[in-house]
Formats: sequence, structure tokens, C-alpha cells
Amino acid sequence: MSLPPSVVAVALDEVDDRWEAALSEHERVIYRSLSLEKRRRDWLGGRVAAKRAAQRQMALPFPRLEVMAKADGEDRGRPELYVDGVLASGFLSITHSHGLALATYGDTPVGLDLERVEARDHSFLELVFTEPERARLEALPAAHRDQAITAAWCRKEAYAKLLGLGLRADFELLGAAEALSFVQGTLQFGDATLCWALVEGKEAA
Repeated sequence: MSLPPSVVAVALDEVDDRWEAALSEHERVIYRSLSLEKRRRDWLGGRVAAKRAAQRQMALPFPRLEVMAKADGEDRGRPELYVDGVLASGFLSITHSHGLALATYGDTPVGLDLERVEARDHSFLELVFTEPERARLEALPAAHRDQAITAAWCRKEAYAKLLGLGLRADFELLGAAEALSFVQGTLQFGDATLCWALVEGKEAA
């Protein structure tokens, strides 16, 4: 699995209710409130991956680490790490797709995304890409088009996560600032090909 050293991967079929002991009291309340099994597993797998990523820097046990979504502001929903109830100074990003969760934690703003390679129709391209971007992607040979579109979408999604905007971002206008460092790749997981993108750097002013 060709991922950067800062990125932790967790297979979602490896996490279940036995991991509740690794959650804080507040996290347990949220976890138990999730009624859909897929949502519960995605959420729990993301927390396990995030805490493992933070442990690489802090070497602290899971119960001292808490991952909570920011409740307000333009970047509401952004995951934040707390240590013993105190907001940590680092930056966290979590993503999951097709049974796999990824997370990364570092000292600079970071965005991480994972998407399954699959066919996407023209309406999707109109929603997230500019006209020149669409023209370039649609001109690619059919054998490479789906992966190229997924990789381009993944890059934009990672950048939106760095900004703390998530799906609220205007993806058609979202560009990559020169100050940012992008790394991208693909991996095989089960029967799927997945694209991933990691962006690090300063947030847009």
C-alpha cells in the first residue's frame, strides 16, 4: 500500500464494538447514537486511524486522545484532536472510502482524501471542474479517463478539507495554491482501485 509515512490506514472490517474502550466518554456517546451500521463503522474506523496517526508523534494511549468535530465557524465539521481534554496544536484530517479509513496528523494544516475509481457522468464534471478542466479530462482515452477524473476530484477534495470547507467548497473554482505541497497516488483494496491525495501547507488567507 503506497501511502506516505504520515498516513495511517485502517480496514473498516477490523473495527467493531470492542474498540469502544479506546474512545473517550464523549466519543462513546456519539458512537452509540449512530444508528446506521455503515456510519458507525466509518466513524469508528476514522477515529482509530486518527488516534494511531497522533500516537506516532505523541506516544500517548488512546483514552487520553479525543477526536471531535469543530462545532461552529466556517470550518465547522473539521476534526480536531484533544489531549486530556485540551485542544492540541496540530492538524488532523480523516477520510474513508470502500471499507478503508485513512488519517494523518501533523504540525501544519493538512487535507487528506480517498475516493474509489469509478465512472462519473458529465453532470458531475460540470459541478466540480472548470470548463478547461473538463475539456482536458474528457479528451483523455477512455481507458484512463475514470482514474484521471477521480484523481483530480480527490485533489480538490483534499484541498477543501485543508481549508476546513469539506463539501461546502465551490469545487469548480477551487484551485491549488503554490505554497501547498501535494502528494497523490493509487492503491488496491479488495476489488477496488482507490485514489488518494494529501495536501499540506498554509491555509488560504
